Amino acid sequence: MTQVTAVIGRDRYKTELTAGSHFIIADEPLHDGGADLGPAPYQLLLSALGACTVMTLRSYADIKALPVSRITAELSMQVKDVDGKRHSYIQRHITIEGELDEKVLHRMTKIAEMCPVHRVLSGDIQIHTRLNN
Repeated sequence: MTQVTAVIGRDRYKTELTAGSHFIIADEPLHDGGADLGPAPYQLLLSALGACTVMTLRSYADIKALPVSRITAELSMQVKDVDGKRHSYIQRHITIEGELDEKVLHRMTKIAEMCPVHRVLSGDIQIHTRLNN
Protein backbone atom coordinates (compact mmCIF):
# COMPACT_ATOMS: atom_id res chain seq x y z
CA MET A 1 0.00 0.00 0.00
CA THR A 2 1.28 3.46 -0.88
CA GLN A 3 1.11 5.94 1.96
CA VAL A 4 1.71 9.68 2.24
CA THR A 5 1.29 11.90 5.30
CA ALA A 6 0.27 15.56 4.93
CA VAL A 7 0.63 17.97 7.87
CA ILE A 8 -0.32 21.65 7.99
CA GLY A 9 0.29 24.05 10.86
CA ARG A 10 -0.50 27.74 11.12
CA ASP A 11 1.51 28.79 8.04
CA ARG A 12 -1.54 29.42 5.82
CA TYR A 13 -1.27 26.74 3.07
CA LYS A 14 2.28 25.45 3.60
CA THR A 15 1.90 21.68 3.87
CA GLU A 16 4.62 19.19 4.77
CA LEU A 17 4.32 15.92 2.86
CA THR A 18 6.16 12.78 3.87
CA ALA A 19 6.34 9.85 1.45
CA GLY A 20 8.57 7.12 2.80
CA SER A 21 11.98 8.70 3.36
CA HIS A 22 11.13 11.73 1.18
CA PHE A 23 9.94 15.15 2.29
CA ILE A 24 8.12 17.65 0.06
CA ILE A 25 6.62 21.06 0.76
CA ALA A 26 3.32 21.84 -0.97
CA ASP A 27 1.84 25.33 -1.02
CA GLU A 28 -0.41 27.62 -3.00
CA PRO A 29 0.97 30.36 -5.26
CA LEU A 30 1.15 33.95 -4.02
CA HIS A 31 -1.92 35.01 -6.04
CA ASP A 32 -3.98 32.37 -4.21
CA GLY A 33 -2.83 33.44 -0.74
CA GLY A 34 0.07 31.03 -0.31
CA ALA A 35 3.80 31.67 -0.03
CA ASP A 36 4.69 29.65 -3.17
CA LEU A 37 7.08 27.44 -1.16
CA GLY A 38 6.35 24.36 -3.25
CA PRO A 39 4.03 22.93 -5.88
CA ALA A 40 0.28 23.38 -5.47
CA PRO A 41 -1.91 20.27 -5.08
CA TYR A 42 -2.98 20.13 -8.75
CA GLN A 43 0.69 20.46 -9.77
CA LEU A 44 1.53 17.51 -7.52
CA LEU A 45 -1.25 15.49 -9.14
CA LEU A 46 0.08 16.29 -12.62
CA SER A 47 3.63 15.57 -11.41
CA ALA A 48 2.57 12.09 -10.32
CA LEU A 49 1.01 11.41 -13.73
CA GLY A 50 4.01 12.87 -15.57
CA ALA A 51 6.55 10.90 -13.54
CA CYS A 52 4.61 7.66 -13.92
CA THR A 53 4.24 8.25 -17.66
CA VAL A 54 7.93 8.79 -18.38
CA MET A 55 8.99 5.98 -16.01
CA THR A 56 6.61 3.55 -17.72
CA LEU A 57 7.85 4.59 -21.17
CA ARG A 58 11.50 4.37 -20.08
CA SER A 59 10.91 0.86 -18.73
CA TYR A 60 9.27 -0.20 -22.02
CA ALA A 61 12.08 1.35 -24.08
CA ASP A 62 14.71 -0.42 -21.97
CA ILE A 63 12.96 -3.81 -22.15
CA LYS A 64 12.61 -3.50 -25.94
CA ALA A 65 16.14 -2.07 -26.30
CA LEU A 66 14.75 0.97 -28.14
CA PRO A 67 17.17 3.81 -28.93
CA VAL A 68 15.45 6.40 -26.72
CA SER A 69 17.69 9.12 -25.28
CA ARG A 70 15.08 11.25 -23.52
CA ILE A 71 11.35 11.26 -22.76
CA THR A 72 9.50 14.42 -21.75
CA ALA A 73 5.89 14.71 -20.62
CA GLU A 74 4.30 18.15 -20.35
CA LEU A 75 0.97 18.22 -18.56
CA SER A 76 -1.74 20.78 -17.98
CA MET A 77 -5.16 20.60 -16.39
CA GLN A 78 -8.40 22.52 -16.47
CA VAL A 79 -11.26 22.05 -14.06
CA LYS A 80 -14.68 23.33 -15.12
CA ASP A 81 -18.11 23.21 -13.56
CA VAL A 82 -20.70 22.32 -16.21
CA ASP A 83 -24.37 21.98 -15.29
CA GLY A 84 -23.48 21.70 -11.61
CA LYS A 85 -20.99 18.90 -12.20
CA ARG A 86 -17.20 19.17 -12.00
CA HIS A 87 -15.24 18.07 -15.07
CA SER A 88 -11.46 17.74 -15.17
CA TYR A 89 -9.49 17.86 -18.41
CA ILE A 90 -5.85 16.78 -18.47
CA GLN A 91 -3.65 17.34 -21.50
CA ARG A 92 -0.48 15.24 -21.71
CA HIS A 93 2.05 15.97 -24.45
CA ILE A 94 4.87 13.45 -24.72
CA THR A 95 8.12 13.96 -26.61
CA ILE A 96 10.30 10.92 -27.22
CA GLU A 97 13.81 11.58 -28.48
CA GLY A 98 15.32 8.73 -30.47
CA GLU A 99 15.24 7.04 -33.85
CA LEU A 100 11.80 5.39 -33.74
CA ASP A 101 9.37 4.58 -36.54
CA GLU A 102 5.67 5.49 -36.51
CA LYS A 103 4.59 1.99 -35.47
CA VAL A 104 6.79 2.09 -32.35
CA LEU A 105 5.68 5.63 -31.50
CA HIS A 106 2.03 4.58 -31.79
CA ARG A 107 2.70 1.63 -29.47
CA MET A 108 4.41 3.92 -26.97
CA THR A 109 1.31 6.13 -26.90
CA LYS A 110 -0.68 3.07 -25.85
CA ILE A 111 1.99 2.17 -23.27
CA ALA A 112 1.72 5.69 -21.77
CA GLU A 113 -1.98 5.05 -21.18
CA MET A 114 -1.06 1.91 -19.22
CA CYS A 115 0.94 3.73 -16.57
CA PRO A 116 -0.51 2.95 -13.13
CA VAL A 117 -1.34 6.56 -12.24
CA HIS A 118 -3.14 7.04 -15.58
CA ARG A 119 -5.20 3.93 -14.84
CA VAL A 120 -6.07 5.17 -11.34
CA LEU A 121 -7.10 8.62 -12.59
CA SER A 122 -9.18 7.26 -15.46
CA GLY A 123 -10.76 4.47 -13.41
CA ASP A 124 -13.40 4.38 -10.71
CA ILE A 125 -11.96 6.18 -7.68
CA GLN A 126 -13.43 5.77 -4.23
CA ILE A 127 -12.12 7.92 -1.39
CA HIS A 128 -13.09 7.02 2.16
CA THR A 129 -12.53 9.66 4.83
CA ARG A 130 -12.34 9.05 8.58
CA LEU A 131 -11.71 11.70 11.21
CA ASN A 132 -9.30 10.59 13.96
CA ASN A 133 -9.90 12.52 17.20
